[in-house]
Parts: sequence; C-alpha cells; structure tokens
Amino acid sequence: MTQPLKYQTKPTPIEAMQMPFEPTDAEALEIYQWVESYIGSVAPDSGKCGVTIHPSGLIHIKSLSEEKLVRLGHWVIRSPLTGFSVKGPGVFENKYEPQEVEPLIDLRLHDTIYNRENLY
Repeated sequence: MTQPLKYQTKPTPIEAMQMPFEPTDAEALEIYQWVESYIGSVAPDSGKCGVTIHPSGLIHIKSLSEEKLVRLGHWVIRSPLTGFSVKGPGVFENKYEPQEVEPLIDLRLHDTIYNRENLY
C-alpha cells in the first residue's frame, strides 16, 4: 500500500494593506483606489467583479471566488496567483510576515489581453 507524502505550501509573495481601526477618509480612499487600480470599480449590486462602497459605508470587494467587506482592522491582500482577498487581523498575523521581495507581477498589464471580469 502506498503511503501519503508530506508537502508544504510554496511561499508566494503578496501585497497587503490594513484598514486602520479608526481610518480617516484618506486612508480608506487609498485602499479603495489601490484595489480599483487592479480590478476596477462597479456599481453596487451589479453582480460584476470589482470594488464598490457597500451601503454600510464599508469597502466591498467582489471576485470570482469570494465577496468580502473590508472591516476595521482587516487586511486586503493581493496575490499574483489568486487576486484579492480579505483576512481578519488574527488570520493575517498567523499566516504572513513582512518580507523584502521583488515587486509582484502587475496584473494591470493583463487588462489589454483579458477582460477584467475574468481575472478574479
């Protein structure tokens, strides 16, 4: 009988920004614009992928794999493999640590080839 082999996840560099617990309008706008520069903005309740402002006033990110609100203290993560995701501070701190790495692949370059809705 064959025994299972052990594997470890390969490290993938990410970029991340944390929504402060008491954000100013400028800090929230900076995060919104960062996400928007990659996946674009959409009208609320459009059903399309992108970033918008939820009726609650929170930033709302919708991708093909998930739909999340950016709550106070949460981290917005951009991975060149999976696009954008949102993680709570505890999950983020247990999984990630600061790194000095080369800049990530700029997914905006793919907009000339692929429809933005198909990226995330």
